[in-house]
Amino acid sequence: MKQILAQIIIQNQHLDQFYLMKFIDICATSNGFTSSAVIFSQFHEFFDSFVCNSVLRTYTHLKKYWHSIFVYVQMHKHGISPDLLTFPAVIKSTAHLGRRRLGKSLQCCVIKMGFGSDLFANTALVHMYCSCLSIDDARRVFDEMPERNSVSWNALITGYVHGRRFLEAFDVFRDMMRDGVELREVTMVGLLSACANLGALDHGRWVHDYIRQNGLALNVYVGTALIDMYSKCGNLEEGFKVFKAMKVKNVCTWNVLISAYSMNGRGEDALMAFYSMVFDDYKPDDVTFLAVLSACFHEGLVGEGRSHFRSMKEEFGVEPKMEHYGCMIDLLSRADLIDEAMELIRTMPLIPDPTIWRALLRAFQFRENFHLVELVILKLVELEPQNGDNFFLLSNLCIQQQRWAEVEIVREMTKDRGIQNLPGYSSVVINSEIYEFIASYDIKPGLEEIYKVLACMAKNLRLSSCVTDSEML
Repeated sequence: MKQILAQIIIQNQHLDQFYLMKFIDICATSNGFTSSAVIFSQFHEFFDSFVCNSVLRTYTHLKKYWHSIFVYVQMHKHGISPDLLTFPAVIKSTAHLGRRRLGKSLQCCVIKMGFGSDLFANTALVHMYCSCLSIDDARRVFDEMPERNSVSWNALITGYVHGRRFLEAFDVFRDMMRDGVELREVTMVGLLSACANLGALDHGRWVHDYIRQNGLALNVYVGTALIDMYSKCGNLEEGFKVFKAMKVKNVCTWNVLISAYSMNGRGEDALMAFYSMVFDDYKPDDVTFLAVLSACFHEGLVGEGRSHFRSMKEEFGVEPKMEHYGCMIDLLSRADLIDEAMELIRTMPLIPDPTIWRALLRAFQFRENFHLVELVILKLVELEPQNGDNFFLLSNLCIQQQRWAEVEIVREMTKDRGIQNLPGYSSVVINSEIYEFIASYDIKPGLEEIYKVLACMAKNLRLSSCVTDSEML
């Protein structure tokens, strides 16, 4: 490398993108970014913004995000002024790394350098804040944009969906339609995800009709999103019709179909879909096997579950993850094979995490072994000291055993640690309107009738002996 540098200096050559990237990669691989910085320090006069921007974009495209940010920092350090082409790439790298504070400083630089009205820089900022789940910051940038395109709108819709603010995603979509922005496949995928999570079947059907009527492509992303939406809204038949109509499928498409059958209590169909997937030469991944093991759990198919768990690594080269072990422990525990479940935990190559302990907890709760239930809950508290659900479980256990003094101690612990339980959330669609419900002890105005019906249902369930544990109501 020294010889190459010497030749460049002697011949007074311009250090182009190829040489710069080669030097950075070699130095970063062997000695980290420290030695790469030496190159900039000694030879920065050979670089200009054009070369640096090319390197930035290439590194971002190659998913070498820290390399991209390194080049940007060196530009500032050595007086190479960023321009309009610099910021979109480096902001995108920041988004992929989830570095909100760095993104905030980049936004300040964009404004300071007079690029605050640039469409591409602002769109990158919206995407960055959404990727960091700072949706309100993304909305502020979006609202202040003097110019927007479909990418800007789609970035905000996707952000709301990933932030589980589905109703606001629909509001943005309505604004998008009102402004006459062209709706493409990316928009449809975001909306279908919102419909799936809300269980808004009517809205999902409207999106599907829009896709058909406007000639949008039923590509692998749109098709997979449609199957997911229909399955989560309980309409498997329509989802399967979409699956059959798709000309191009991928592993994700098959995974959604298998999961759809599994979550809707059709485990046999899920396993048949898996066999069809393998027969059609699609290689299953870890998500596939999670859906398959879940189907075995729901159907109580212990033998099939064992077989598929073994075949993951032996036949398909997929290393079981914590979730797969958790699923197997659930399956074995449900079949009252606690000893086998414990042996699996003992021999697994991973250190048991809360996923495993919760699987054991369900087994002990089913057996009503309260001593072991308490030990597992205490282990969960140790592993996740800020998770309010664990303290809620411990408090409920103490209430069941009428250990009132300990109930008060647990409540004081949660208060001292500033732990708050996230309230339960659900939604329902009535006459094409989406209604959200959040668990609360307060009766909201206008909901008195709903609470009366719920109280009546709870009373009837107790009288009919359908529920033996009043804490479930």
